[in-house]
Amino acid sequence: MNAVEGRARPKRTSKRTLRIWAALAGAAAFVLPWGVIRAIPAPSSTPAAVQVVTVPPGAQVLVQNGGKRPQVKIVGARGAAASAPAVATTSGSHPVVR
Repeated sequence: MNAVEGRARPKRTSKRTLRIWAALAGAAAFVLPWGVIRAIPAPSSTPAAVQVVTVPPGAQVLVQNGGKRPQVKIVGARGAAASAPAVATTSGSHPVVR
C-alpha cells in the first residue's frame, strides 16, 4: 500500500509472462514482413518483344532463354558472306558461337 496516496500498488507481471510476450513479439516481428510481402500482388508482366537475329544460311543458332519459350525470330541472310560465325547473345552473358 502506498502511504502517500492510500491505495495499493498494482501487482507486477511475472518474468515468465514477460518472456512469453517478448517471444510472441519477436516472432511477430520476424513473420509479419514476410506476410506483408507475400500479400502484395505480383505485377503483371508485359510480353517481351521479339528479337530478330540475322544469320548466314546453314548456320546453327542456339537460343538460351532460361527455360522460357524463346521470343526470337531467326532470319536467314540471303547473299550474305559466311565469313563470320553466327552469334546469338544470351541476355548479357557470353555469346554462344556455333
